[in-house]
Amino acid sequence: MQERQAKVSEIEPALEVKDTSKPIRVFSLSLNGVTVELCSIGASITKIILPKSDGSTGIDDIVLGYKSPVEMYESGNPPFLGVIVGRVANRIGRGIFSLDGNDYKVAINSDTNHLHGGVRGFSRCLWDMEIVEEVPTKDGCNGHKGVKCSLLSPDGDQGYPGSILVTAIYTLVPSNDSGTGVLLRLNMTATLQGDKPTPINLAQHTYFNLGGHDNPDGILEHKLKLACNSFTPTDATFIPTRSVVKVEDDPAMDLRKGTTMRDALKLFAVSKAGLTNDDALKHVQSSLRSGSTIAKSGANCLTPGQPYGFDHNYLVHSAPKESGLSLVGSVEHEESKRVMKVYTTAPGVQVYTGNYLDGVNPSPQICKDGAVYGQWQGFCLETQTFPDGIMSLEEEATYPEFSQGKCFILRPGGADYTHTVAYSFETMGC
Repeated sequence: MQERQAKVSEIEPALEVKDTSKPIRVFSLSLNGVTVELCSIGASITKIILPKSDGSTGIDDIVLGYKSPVEMYESGNPPFLGVIVGRVANRIGRGIFSLDGNDYKVAINSDTNHLHGGVRGFSRCLWDMEIVEEVPTKDGCNGHKGVKCSLLSPDGDQGYPGSILVTAIYTLVPSNDSGTGVLLRLNMTATLQGDKPTPINLAQHTYFNLGGHDNPDGILEHKLKLACNSFTPTDATFIPTRSVVKVEDDPAMDLRKGTTMRDALKLFAVSKAGLTNDDALKHVQSSLRSGSTIAKSGANCLTPGQPYGFDHNYLVHSAPKESGLSLVGSVEHEESKRVMKVYTTAPGVQVYTGNYLDGVNPSPQICKDGAVYGQWQGFCLETQTFPDGIMSLEEEATYPEFSQGKCFILRPGGADYTHTVAYSFETMGC
C-alpha cells in the first residue's frame, strides 16, 4: 500500500564548522521509497534517493553534491550545487540597478556581472530550519509535514537595500491519484521588514541526473521537453538583450517536441558555437569528465575558450493547473525508466546544462563517492523571473514582452513575494 504522508526527521546531530554563527543541520523527507535530504547551507537539496525502476534492491542519488555538508560549506560551493540562490537569482548586468530613482551597486562575482546574489548570497548562508506539522498549499494539500527554512537578510546585504525575511518550505507528497510517484514541492516567500523597497527573485539550483549523480554518460541520454515557445537571447556575458524570440525561429533553441540532450547540444554546437558537424559529434562523444570546452567563436556572441551549451531563460507558456502551477517541462531517462516533471508559478525557467562544470572545482576529493563532475554531468531547470529583470517604467514600456517576467519588487504596504516550484518523480509507463 502506498503511503500518503511523508516521514520527516532530523537525521544527524548538528555539525559544527569553524567561523559559523550556528551549527549546520540536515533533515530528511521520506515517502514511498524516495528520500530527500535537505541542509541548512543555502536551504539546499543535498540528496534525492530513488529506488531502482527495474525492481532490484538498488538505489540512486540523482543530484550532484558533496561528501558532507562540511565540504560543501568550506569549499564555498562555487557551482551552487543544490542551493536556493538570491536575493536576486541569475545575473544583474554590471552589478548595477536602479530602483525608484536610486542607483545601487551589488557585488561582481561572474565576469562583469552579479550572479545569484553575490559573493555571499543566500546560497552561502546558514538558514534556520524546523519541522512544520501542517503546510497549506494552493492545491488544497493541507496537513503534510515539511521542513521550513528561514533567513533574515539585513538592509545592505551584498549591496541590496531593505531588510527581508525569507522562508522556504519543502514537502514531499504523492504526485498522482494512484500514488505511484512523488512530488517534491518548494514554496518560497519573502516579506519586507522595513520601509525600503528591494528586488527579490529566488531560484532553486539543484543539478539533476536521473541516471545517478555519477552517471558515466552524464546527461546526454536524457530527453528534455519544454512547454516553452519563446526564449530571451543574451549578449556575450549572458545578459538578456530584452528581446523575446520564438523558438520556431531558432531551431537550435526549440525543445518543445522533446530531444535528447546529446542531439540538442550537437545542434547548439553547430548553430551557436561555430563547430562543424564532425567536431560537434566528436565533442559530445568525448567531453564528459574532460573539463572545460574550447569552443570556436560564432553566433550567439560566444568567444574562444568558452564552454558551450544551454544557459538560457525560456518563457513558461503552459496554462496553470488547478493548483496554480504551470508545467515547465519533462525530462526522461530511458535506461533508468525515470521521468521528472517540473511545475512552477514563475514566468521563466533557466535551462542550464552544466557547461561550466570542469571536473576540478569542486574536486573529486570532496564530491559524493569521489565523482568527477565534468561538463554536462547535471542539468538545472531554475524557475525564476527573468535575468537582469529589474526594470524602470520606461524600460517596461520599451520592452513590454520581456517585462512580463520582470523582477518582483517588495514595497512597504505591498504584496509579499511568493514562488512555488515542484518536481515530480515517476516511472515510465506509470
